[in-house]
Amino acid sequence: GAGLTMATLDALTHYNGKGGVFLDLGGTDDPEKVKQAFELMKKAKPKVIFLNLFGGITRCDSVATGVKAVITKEGIDCPVITRIKGCNEEQAKDILKDAGLITGTTLQDAAKKSSDLAR
Repeated sequence: GAGLTMATLDALTHYNGKGGVFLDLGGTDDPEKVKQAFELMKKAKPKVIFLNLFGGITRCDSVATGVKAVITKEGIDCPVITRIKGCNEEQAKDILKDAGLITGTTLQDAAKKSSDLAR
């Protein structure tokens, strides 16, 4: 929720980056809703999309399936950096790597990669 968003924005700022649009999935892991969320983000024409996902009750692999659907079926015009922790995390990482996405192992690592790519 808001705490994860604030931590993400702080990490980006630490690496001289900045957040633009942020989207909270509200606990859903429905791949179709995730796909719709990414379609909305694409309209903002970001330089980078940073997906920082903590799956407590949210299944990370289901979110990753929705992200992969957007990337592979419709394409995306910017790098997508991911940081995944939580329920079914390893499966999610495999799905995202298969889609060619850049993964970070820590919030700091992913925030640095995102900030560097946005310049």
